[in-house]
Amino acid sequence: MKANETARILRRASDILGERGWCQGLMEDAQGRVCAMGAFAAALDEAILMPLDAEQEEFASALDRRADIHIEFVKAFAGATGLHYDSNSNPIPEWNDRTGRSVEDVVLAMKRAAEHVEGQAK
Repeated sequence: MKANETARILRRASDILGERGWCQGLMEDAQGRVCAMGAFAAALDEAILMPLDAEQEEFASALDRRADIHIEFVKAFAGATGLHYDSNSNPIPEWNDRTGRSVEDVVLAMKRAAEHVEGQAK
């Protein structure tokens, strides 16, 4: 289930880039455009709402689920782009902000990351 959910969120992040536009240097700019991490965060927010008025256990469960998916996202994106994954760092912002990078590069990386996750689940 987690792999399918992560892949679905990655595909939604790709769609969000197309809908809102892409930026570099910020998670979200004043026009609402997002970077790779901003698109992922928006897709994650849509998929897993944080139940602010919920019991502590339910809130903690949603938080844990989001953290697990975030780790899977970084691993999958790193795998799809050839970036080095290290549990102590996130290479995606630097990759997104690299000179010469394009929205097409980011969208393709999101789609490849989704395929990477799905391939590992088989």
